[in-house]
Amino acid sequence: MLLDEIVFGVPLVFGALLVLANALGLAGLGGDTDVAPAPDVGDLDEAGGVAALGVGPVPLAIVLMLGTLSFGASGFVANALLSSFASDALSLVLSVLLSLVSSRTATRAAVRLIRRHVPSVESYASTKRDVLGHEATVLVVLSTSDVVLRVRDPGGAELRVRGDTHGRAFRVGEQVVLARYDDERDVYHVEPIEGVCEL
Repeated sequence: MLLDEIVFGVPLVFGALLVLANALGLAGLGGDTDVAPAPDVGDLDEAGGVAALGVGPVPLAIVLMLGTLSFGASGFVANALLSSFASDALSLVLSVLLSLVSSRTATRAAVRLIRRHVPSVESYASTKRDVLGHEATVLVVLSTSDVVLRVRDPGGAELRVRGDTHGRAFRVGEQVVLARYDDERDVYHVEPIEGVCEL
């Protein structure tokens, strides 16, 4: 049926194009582990798509690649199996639902695996505690408590680090202070500049 080829074929082709772009060095997925701000990422909360996947430092393009490939592939398989038991329309609907679940599960598992090998903090020549007490700029709001920050180390090198806001709402571009570093979670606890000054 033409409709199922469109529903599952388009994401599959898009994912394949992302793979090709990565292979040609056009998508910037290779050596850069920074999290680049995306227009819609800051609006996602913990229940949202990106945060729910546990993306962290994994580039959004990789998540899209994994999600579209797994959705398209699982959709074709599910539709082929279900078409012999149900009508075309019903098998397509069920295939889409099954593909959404399997794609989210597979993408989340792959992202977690990738996160183990992708550092969330750039080290350069400085240690992670060299930037404690420094002001940082919010680059990306991943969830209500998880942000990506830009900060300069004592040598002037620009770093991208993860921050825990403890539920405080910060906007992209807002200035905060790196108050504490959590070794276990590899994340900085951030405070508003006014709050630190009052202490």
